[in-house]
Amino acid sequence: NPFLGCLKLQAFVVNDDNTAFATQDGVLYSKDFAILYAYPAGRTETALRLHDKTQTIEDFAFWFAPKLAEVTFPEHLTILGNTPFGGCKSLKRLTMLTSTPPQSSYENDPFEGVDRSQCELIVPKGSKADYEQSPIWRGFKIAEDTAIDAISTAVSTETKAKVTRQPKVLATQAPA
Repeated sequence: NPFLGCLKLQAFVVNDDNTAFATQDGVLYSKDFAILYAYPAGRTETALRLHDKTQTIEDFAFWFAPKLAEVTFPEHLTILGNTPFGGCKSLKRLTMLTSTPPQSSYENDPFEGVDRSQCELIVPKGSKADYEQSPIWRGFKIAEDTAIDAISTAVSTETKAKVTRQPKVLATQAPA
């Protein structure tokens, strides 16, 4: 993630003509939304619902996002990159729409610095045992739910990162 440490970055904006990148709710994805590349660490909203087509979360995608408290993961998510949620100490609720626990090929903890004992993990009915057995997901407060609520999010309009011609990405930050 080339935007590590950009703590005032509130949103990404991509031109519709860009053939490599796209955004939803200020989050940077591949054009087809299969890969989530980066979450703006300065985003003020506390909840995020990932795009329904997301299958992979890239390395350090949410690195030290201080306000992120709730995330809803899509049904097709299968892969977590290297420490994508490292330092996200405000995480309190994760909602999984997939009954198969997403995995990572890295030895590092995808949720390094997150207090699992204080973070609720809501999983589809019948999948709790699979999540409890997964090294990535065990330790969270796991509960099953048959009616998982959607999380509504809003995009901040104050400061945005602008992705112009591919593959160049230009970023701006709010003044200190």
